Amino acid sequence: FQAVPAIGVLDSSLVGSEMCIRDSWGETPSLEPYALVEKLVFGGRGGYCFELNRLLALGLECLGYNVVPVMARVIWGRDEPGPLTHFLLRVSADGEDWLVDAGFGGPGPSGPIRLTQPLSIFLFDGVNYKIEVDANIGQVLQRFSNDSVWEPLYAFTDELVGDDEIGAGNRLAASGPGSIFRKSLMAARRKGNGRIVLSGSRFRCYEGTRLLDETEIADSTQKLECLESEFGINLDDLTKGALLRRL
Repeated sequence: FQAVPAIGVLDSSLVGSEMCIRDSWGETPSLEPYALVEKLVFGGRGGYCFELNRLLALGLECLGYNVVPVMARVIWGRDEPGPLTHFLLRVSADGEDWLVDAGFGGPGPSGPIRLTQPLSIFLFDGVNYKIEVDANIGQVLQRFSNDSVWEPLYAFTDELVGDDEIGAGNRLAASGPGSIFRKSLMAARRKGNGRIVLSGSRFRCYEGTRLLDETEIADSTQKLECLESEFGINLDDLTKGALLRRL
């Protein structure tokens, strides 16, 4: 467990300063290292799971960790598991494997979760998380809700994935016909022991899984101001104009 705190620090720094925000016009983001650094680090822009976790993987590999890419099927908010459109990491540290995910927006864990047996419950930001094994869909990440039930977030397996599978998942998630990122402006950021979320015109503040406040932001210009002031996103005039035409 001695090596794991470094994973948590990198994870938290990325999620804290960036967030899951897509440009809402269905473009597929580049996963090339130079493009990720330019956008997320120097550009002050947000990213989603493929971008955030790809950049996190590069950082962890530079520190000497063994990092394995993993594709997952999102269950949260769905009636059944979706296609392979979520990207996360399996990281080896001190002889154990850990789930590391800096890109699941609001409901995901802010720290690493052990995948090696025996599986345990992990507490992050006042919310309990665990891994359950399902014979049909593999390992399932779950969180404990306010309704005292375990909610499944996504499912994944030990199947190895390469650049082709990751690229296909990135294209499908960003610009596929069922992509949620083409339908609405989305942003999420951790704040203290909770998170803030902008989804469409709804701005919500959470503590753990408890909703503290909800505000309607109908004006498009105010939405952009919210992205800049609340989420710390840098939006140049070109990006602002493109977003305003879509909102």
